[in-house]
Amino acid sequence: MDSDIARPASWAASFVAEKWAVLLLSVTLVALIVATILRSRKVSRKPSNHPPLTLFDMPLDVVLRVGDFLSTEDKMVFALSCKSAFVAFGDTRHSPEFKFPVKISPVVFPMERMLPFTSGYWQLLRRLEDSRFQCCSACLKLHPIREFSTNDLQTVAEERTCVLGPGAGVVYLCPCVQLTFRGGMKLEATIRRLARQRDPIIFEFGNESFYWRNWHSCQHTSGSGTLQIDLLAVVCGTNGLMIRSVYSFEPNANITFDPLARPDVPGYCCPHRSVAAHLLDSWGPRYEFKTTCRWCGTLIDTISRKSIVTVKYLRTTDHQPRSQWYYQTDRALENLDAAAQSFQWPERPWGFGS
Repeated sequence: MDSDIARPASWAASFVAEKWAVLLLSVTLVALIVATILRSRKVSRKPSNHPPLTLFDMPLDVVLRVGDFLSTEDKMVFALSCKSAFVAFGDTRHSPEFKFPVKISPVVFPMERMLPFTSGYWQLLRRLEDSRFQCCSACLKLHPIREFSTNDLQTVAEERTCVLGPGAGVVYLCPCVQLTFRGGMKLEATIRRLARQRDPIIFEFGNESFYWRNWHSCQHTSGSGTLQIDLLAVVCGTNGLMIRSVYSFEPNANITFDPLARPDVPGYCCPHRSVAAHLLDSWGPRYEFKTTCRWCGTLIDTISRKSIVTVKYLRTTDHQPRSQWYYQTDRALENLDAAAQSFQWPERPWGFGS
């Protein structure tokens, strides 16, 4: 039987102290190794005088490739963020998706009230809203918040109107010109200012009456032919702004004058009558060459069976939309009942002969 080896009385205490010393030495060595590794990987960086790189420091073709992954709406919002982005993606604004919404059509009546609010144009305006600008459903524009009442700012965008009220609306002059009430007031003020400066583009024909002969001209080609539109802006004394429009249509050789032959001719004599319908009526047996729209008062004079002249009295001098303005807007079309809407088609007695 083996016997236990005799150990000194201080053996246990010295053994524990030796273990702690070894552990402490190991921790110290590990810390030194880690510090050495970190010190060797540390890169000394000197302060740089160059600004940080941005997206547009990359080649333009790389930036355009990034834009390929954006939707049309996102690309347009990005283009409005800075000048460099606008240079790269500014052409997006010409996309048909952002075309100004028109609620009247020569083919379908009545147009739905929500049509402008489902368009890409309106959706873009909603994306651009912030604490400074809000959408107006009457003008279909962004306005500074100071142009809305407190109650209007708490209203949903599709029902919100500016201080001009729901009677403001938009006057549709041609496929590329839509006039808001503020735009009408600015146009009148511009004509009066140019008249005072005796600008050669302004002509005077009476007491405080002036006109801008070549204010706007455009040409539109469709499957039926070519439509030339010339707009003349007139300021008639205290009566305010008046727009004289000349529509000259040159049909294609293979076009027949059937009521359904030319629904694609753009333009409107007034909100209640399309150019296509009026041209077709000019070939009817009971046609009145001089008429007045029974709803908005637009004067329509048919110079020939291919040329129409219209006169719209907008009255912008009151600085507040009146009935003359409202009945020329697309919003007035909503007030027509089903019977009245039927008169907008060709061969219907929609106007008053003169």
